[in-house]
Amino acid sequence: MTDRPDFPFYAGRPMRLGGRDWLILMVSLAIAFAALVLVPLNSFPFSLIPALLFVGIPLIVLRMVAGPRWTSLFRRVGPLQIGQMVLFGALPLEGSMIIGMLLSQIVTFSHNPISMSLGAMTTAELLA
Repeated sequence: MTDRPDFPFYAGRPMRLGGRDWLILMVSLAIAFAALVLVPLNSFPFSLIPALLFVGIPLIVLRMVAGPRWTSLFRRVGPLQIGQMVLFGALPLEGSMIIGMLLSQIVTFSHNPISMSLGAMTTAELLA
């Protein structure tokens, strides 16, 4: 075995989840997916509710079946993890900008009139 911690909840570490517990977790995942797909909230900030339910329902059910050891899924966040968060957040933005700049040299893009009108709006007009 390695010295690194393994993925929890499958080999009796930190605790054993029985078949009934796994079934409850799988049903919670199906319910969470149904909430994500079927809850028709399209306007911000209500559109965040299905995504929060998709994440929250399985975590709440895991808390119910695993008790206080449910947090073994999560490790401590240190400087390395924060650096990885920043890196993986910045890479798609940088990649998109580079591809956009390269394509702008090859292809002629049409102007987007919506972006021009959004740029001229005040904050109050944007929030209304």
